[in-house]
Amino acid sequence: MKKSQLRLLIRETIKSSMMNKGSRTLQVTDGNGRLVLITDPKDIEDFHNGEEVYGEDNDGELIGVSIDSALDHQMAEGMSNEALDPVGKEDDDINNDGKVDKTDKYLANKRAKIAKSIKENE
Repeated sequence: MKKSQLRLLIRETIKSSMMNKGSRTLQVTDGNGRLVLITDPKDIEDFHNGEEVYGEDNDGELIGVSIDSALDHQMAEGMSNEALDPVGKEDDDINNDGKVDKTDKYLANKRAKIAKSIKENE
């Protein structure tokens, strides 16, 4: 999967999960790893549409954040901190934390549902 396809899939997953929950707040990590809280419904919509919006960090400071900067940070963190299983030798420890537990089962189920959704949309 290309990086652009992965970004689109993550963006759509975030957007649909927020719409399903009907949440009025959104917590994201900006490009520098700071947690930012976005509370304005218009700002949440603008964020999902790729625009830069402002939210508050833990100290109450206004921080500009966009979905692209948040995704860049998330992808960089995920790609640099964990070793992947060799191709063809994947195990049941999906999140590579050293143990097989309910989190791995949750991730396997989530991946199966995403794959099914992608297949249906093709």
